[in-house]
Amino acid sequence: VSHRDTSVRDLFERFLPDERRAGRLGHRFRMQDVLAFKGDAKRGKALFFTNAATQCKTCHRVKDEGGRVGPDLSAVGKKLSREQILESLAEPSKMIAQEFRTHLFETSDGRSFTGIIASKSATEIVIRDAADKETRLPVEDVEQSAAQPQSIMPEGLLRDLTGQQAADLVEYLLSLR
Repeated sequence: VSHRDTSVRDLFERFLPDERRAGRLGHRFRMQDVLAFKGDAKRGKALFFTNAATQCKTCHRVKDEGGRVGPDLSAVGKKLSREQILESLAEPSKMIAQEFRTHLFETSDGRSFTGIIASKSATEIVIRDAADKETRLPVEDVEQSAAQPQSIMPEGLLRDLTGQQAADLVEYLLSLR
């Protein structure tokens, strides 16, 4: 069963015989099982830019394409190993760069905002949310703010991929030098 909407796909896929199911990773998988696959960077690039389940390009940039909520991944293959890339995808909150730490802001009028700090001055804080939308908050209106332990990148992004697809995505990211 293939469908762009993962909820529709999942609804019908469970009626297929086991041998016809895609073998998705689910919430719990062993990283060594994914690393055992030989990844294909070309297929991984397609997953990065077009897969609705992963939505990588919504937050991450490669060269001049993609969002600005998460780190620019144009040279991630120089910085991280295959294992580190997979771990970052599987456990996005394990290590968060300071400039991409999510913050919660509460204003004096009772509103709450969550996002990364895009810029900060003596008079204004600009936060960028998961949809790449910027909100400007006057510093004087901020009652409290707190860094959050969870990454803005959601957990479980690999759950709807097969082991091969995850390996392809890792291989593409590793190729970015």
